[in-house]
Amino acid sequence: MFGRPKTLTCPAGQWTTVIRSRFAQMPATWTVRAHGDPVAGEYEETKSTWVFPGTPATGPFHGVMAFGRGYWNTFYTVRLRPAGTITVTIE
Repeated sequence: MFGRPKTLTCPAGQWTTVIRSRFAQMPATWTVRAHGDPVAGEYEETKSTWVFPGTPATGPFHGVMAFGRGYWNTFYTVRLRPAGTITVTIE
């Protein structure tokens, strides 16, 4: 996401894709900042290595998190499932 930040609304209890990168092999880092009450839930980060699918990594989502794509992550996706409706800004 180059340029200005992107803002999305993530409904409570639903998976929302906040970062999707395809056919890119250069490292990149995104910062996801959440606004709302409560800012809680989980994330799922999936990185592929060239054409081999990756296993999703999951964990608790906090108010501000950084996600990074590596050199060989041809396909990269981050999804959020918040406990309550939140607004996120991706920088």
